[in-house]
Amino acid sequence: MKHYYRILMAAAISILAFAACDQQNKKELYTPEQENEVSFAAGVYSDIELPASTNTVSITIARNSANGEITVPLQTTLPSEIKCPESVTFAADAYETTVDLDITNMVNADATFKGTISIADETYYNANTSPYPSISVTLKRQYNWESLGEGEFWDNMMTHPVIVKTEVLQATNAATKRFRIMNPFPNDVIEPFAVAQGGKVGGAKSEYIEFFHVDATSDLVSWTSPYYPGVSITVDGSEYGDVEGGYTKDYAKQCGLVMEKVYQFYPYYSFSVGGSTYSWGKAYSAYLSLPGGPSLKELLEL
Repeated sequence: MKHYYRILMAAAISILAFAACDQQNKKELYTPEQENEVSFAAGVYSDIELPASTNTVSITIARNSANGEITVPLQTTLPSEIKCPESVTFAADAYETTVDLDITNMVNADATFKGTISIADETYYNANTSPYPSISVTLKRQYNWESLGEGEFWDNMMTHPVIVKTEVLQATNAATKRFRIMNPFPNDVIEPFAVAQGGKVGGAKSEYIEFFHVDATSDLVSWTSPYYPGVSITVDGSEYGDVEGGYTKDYAKQCGLVMEKVYQFYPYYSFSVGGSTYSWGKAYSAYLSLPGGPSLKELLEL
């Protein structure tokens, strides 16, 4: 199968978007015009990797003096899955406290939850000078993975003719079905392919393949980013490029649940060396039988 093709294309520029707290539009230092002037500590709060077990998110709010106890009313545009208190109380002698959000009902890990929290009474801040009378909030949970047991995986390019016994995980807090195929490419299984391609076992290697149904009612599946089977290939005998398995829309309708407990995939494999990208010209089939599913050896007549 050592018939890969150079893909001619213009140079692609990848723009990395960092999921960090947005600290834009910072305001200059100011002189408070009143006692107990209140402000959030920042204009943006973002946490898109909340553990599945987290039930509370605390956001800091501060005041410029600590004279006595005060209660500050709040208003919010956060979705109903997030419970925001109607007010927050500063204890006497305390410059800071927290707005504690109850996210127990924020169970859908597929969704990103966004909204704002604002100080509802303008007498607690100066509209012209206070740094952050409101805060923009973005929250998202991590998936909670649960083992379904041992399934079978076969890839017509990478593992052929071997069927790999693999642990399969499922996300229990996803609105759509989402799975992980663990360790689908053991080194001893992919070595014959690497040798046949004039390559080697090594380089980037993914711990799992993660795939998901495109929506709650469809049997079609996709995956969001390339995975790496752990094979590197050279064209000129010096520089090596890591093989990656990508999702392509050309084969989208052939990727999905084809019978009970059996998924079909069509990954498109390629690698890059010396600024050029090479592939095998088409996608090759792969199959996963979930734990308790049929034997792939019998089903595929291997």
